Amino acid sequence: MVDFSSAGLSVSGLSARTGTPVAVELDLPPGPFSLCGMVVHRQGPDGAAGIRYLGLTTGQQVDLELYLWDLLAASALPSSPDRCSVAGCGRVRKARRFCSRHYNRWRREQGR
Repeated sequence: MVDFSSAGLSVSGLSARTGTPVAVELDLPPGPFSLCGMVVHRQGPDGAAGIRYLGLTTGQQVDLELYLWDLLAASALPSSPDRCSVAGCGRVRKARRFCSRHYNRWRREQGR
């Protein structure tokens, strides 16, 4: 099981030593996302392994962590059918589950 918290990304039951490169597949709402990382620490009774990302630029790491934090925050908040689906936004929903600001951002990213 993959978990993201204030301690970072951790994988339960991963039998890999510290310093071992690993590939992790995250089941995110848009679909599966694979990333490569390295085990940086092990902790807990289930032997959860802390993962540091490899092959991502600093900007990509920040984007991924912000996205994971949004998912974590969204899972803790009740959803409202008339509000933007981006966690913490709260603006009125306009199109495709987004407010106008987030819809325009989504539309620009789709054009890449």
